[in-house]
This record gives sequence, structure tokens and C-alpha cells, in this order.
Amino acid sequence: MHKTLRVAITLIVVLLAILAGTWLWHFYLYTPWTRDARVRADVVVVAPDVSGWVTRLAVVDNQLVKPGDLLMQIDQQRYQANLAHAKAVAETRLLMEPECAALAAQKASPAQIGAIRAAHEAMSLTDGPAEHDRAFHSAIANGCGNAALAAAISHIWQLSSTSPVFHRLEEHFVTTNVWVEAQKEHERILAAITDRDPIRARHAMHDHLVGIMARLREDFGSGGIR
Repeated sequence: MHKTLRVAITLIVVLLAILAGTWLWHFYLYTPWTRDARVRADVVVVAPDVSGWVTRLAVVDNQLVKPGDLLMQIDQQRYQANLAHAKAVAETRLLMEPECAALAAQKASPAQIGAIRAAHEAMSLTDGPAEHDRAFHSAIANGCGNAALAAAISHIWQLSSTSPVFHRLEEHFVTTNVWVEAQKEHERILAAITDRDPIRARHAMHDHLVGIMARLREDFGSGGIR
């Protein structure tokens, strides 16, 4: 009886040890964490922000790479088509939104100006300011007093949101200090609209959109993936 009990206890302990070892193996293999460490990997999946065929690999197997090193080159034709689409959208906004801001300075109601201000202030209270950036521009369009112009601007924003370039710019906008500059530009637009100064509002919106285009060119200066 005692021998059987000892065997049973031994088997249970061995089984528990196997289960604990298996759990620890999976835990450390699939959910590692550390405060200060170096990471090595045998296989790493990478993907470009803009889709396209890979035309050149700039690395070889087991090559040591550093942040910023060129890894691959994607097909320029599809890449340039995506970029041209984004530029066309930005240029269309440059034609329409400055006039929209000027009209808002003349025609927006106090409630509509309040909506513009609320969207502007929300940018500084969130980790995802891009959403409130769109709300800011939409509020200005709604306050311009021209339904056709407001609808056209809304359509342009819909076009931009479907562009892969827009998503990369949005990521850049959120994860860097670029949004701080955009917030300052919004502040100047809001001040001009609040002061009922259409000329200043037009110029402030124009400068803001030119700044967006400059950031777009800077972010997409190369077809390589780094």
C-alpha cells in the first residue's frame, strides 16, 4: 500500500514538473519581456507601408543590419502611382480649403466656431491626433456656408483615407512630433476665423497645407524600405 502511494506521488510530481516546464518554455519563448536587452531573431517578417513588387534586396542571409539600413527596394511604378494620387489629393485640398477657411471666417456661426475650437483642443488631449485633425478641417468646411464646397472637401478626405500613402503619413503624423507643428498651424487658422479675418484665415490654411505637402515629400524621399 505504502509502495503504491509512493509511486503515485512520484508520478504526480514528475507530471507536474513536466507541465510546469512546458508552461515555462512557452512563456519565455512566446511572451518574453525585459527592461534592457538585445533581441536576436532568425526570421523576421517585414512589409512596406506602400504595397508593390520587391525589385531588389539590399541584404544577404545572416547579415548584420542597423536601424536605417536599406533592406529592399520596391517597384517604383506602383509606388509612384500611389504617391501621385496622394499629391493630387493634397494639391486639390490646397485649391479648396484656403477659400473654405476664408468663408468660415466670414460666415461661421458661434456654434460652428466652437466646434472648430473643440476639434483643435482635442488634438492635444489624445495619442491619436489624426482623427481630430480631420474633425478640425471638417468643422471648418461645415462652417463655410457653402454646402457644395463642404461636400467636395468631404469627398477629398474620403479619397485620401483610402490611399496607402495617407496611412503612412498618418502613422508618421501620430508617432513623431510632426503633429505639434500641425497644432500650431491649426491655432493660427482658428485665431483668424475667430477674429473674422478671411485674408488671414486663407493664408494660414494655405501655409498649413503647404507644410503637409512638404512633410509628405520628406517622408517619401526614397523608394527603399529602411
